[in-house]
Amino acid sequence: MQNILLEICKKYVSPEVENAAVSNTVLWSQRKKSGANVNPSQALQDLSSKIWREFLKVLKPNYIVSSGKVAESVINNAGWKGKHSELRLPAKTAMSRISGMFNINDLLKRYPEVEYIIQQHPGWVQSYKANKILFACHAVSLLK
Repeated sequence: MQNILLEICKKYVSPEVENAAVSNTVLWSQRKKSGANVNPSQALQDLSSKIWREFLKVLKPNYIVSSGKVAESVINNAGWKGKHSELRLPAKTAMSRISGMFNINDLLKRYPEVEYIIQQHPGWVQSYKANKILFACHAVSLLK
């Protein structure tokens, strides 16, 4: 999903590849003993905000796009005051429930930018295709 988001950001935020990047805001993942992902602890979020505060001084971005409430909180707590768009978190479970409510071909007709990216990079949607297309359409809708 990060590749698709990067292409959308390059089109609507900054066309220069060196000015667009995708990264996790919380720099560590936590897992249950079963191996399943869990939400990052407040301590990891706070530490990530401190690190991002330093990253932002060096990177000097013009615009930040975040996905999910935790990412938004980390960026805001890092002191970011510039342009910022927040997308919904593309969690597989939630996306699967919603993506099944749409005709993917209809979405691609309504969002030709997404269709173009998919045609250029078909390997990006080999798994969870409907989820990725819906998320890309969501991103275009909010960033356009």
